[in-house]
Amino acid sequence: MINKDIKSKYFPYQKVYTQNAELKSVNQLTYNILTYLMDLPMPHLGYAPIDDNDYPRTRLIKYLYYDDNKPLSHALPTPQEKIALRYNPEKTDSRDMTQKGYRLFLQNQWTEKQLDAQTILKITVGAGMSSMTTDKTIRQIYFTVLTNGKYENNVGSTTRSWQIVQAIIESLNGVNMQDMCGGFTYVKDYPIEDNHQNVGRQLIMQAEMIN
Repeated sequence: MINKDIKSKYFPYQKVYTQNAELKSVNQLTYNILTYLMDLPMPHLGYAPIDDNDYPRTRLIKYLYYDDNKPLSHALPTPQEKIALRYNPEKTDSRDMTQKGYRLFLQNQWTEKQLDAQTILKITVGAGMSSMTTDKTIRQIYFTVLTNGKYENNVGSTTRSWQIVQAIIESLNGVNMQDMCGGFTYVKDYPIEDNHQNVGRQLIMQAEMIN
């Protein structure tokens, strides 16, 4: 049937499946995930992060920020310290960074120099697919955690990368991001390593896209 509405976005055709996601929010998704995991204050909502290790985002930031063998014993980094960990493409010179360097990345933004010394979290969008049981679109999200070998095993009977992965799972699994994502679910995780004496874990979660 011809669409007679010449102002329609789909003219001269008609859109018959109106509930399908259009994936407009995919480009914004990793940014929103990273901002959420950073657990920054929201004064307009009266929210301030809580320095309590029972909160997974608190543990996540401490394991990323502090390199010693007792990261959870330290105070929660300030909002400014957290923001300084996030890669800024306009400030890539080492003089623009704090002593901690950049540790939070979206997509393939890190440089080899960043891989040599500190713990790093990268968030990327993976494959998309349609759900076989609903009209929703599923998008995979990859969380890559790498840390230098000397930091991986300096946190007692556990490993630093696993603690970070577990905190991400606890922070996101089942969470609904309002108009963007209907919910996150755990898919799998597995160990990884690179050519720079770094080891870690790859976590895959899937997001049910709303639009």
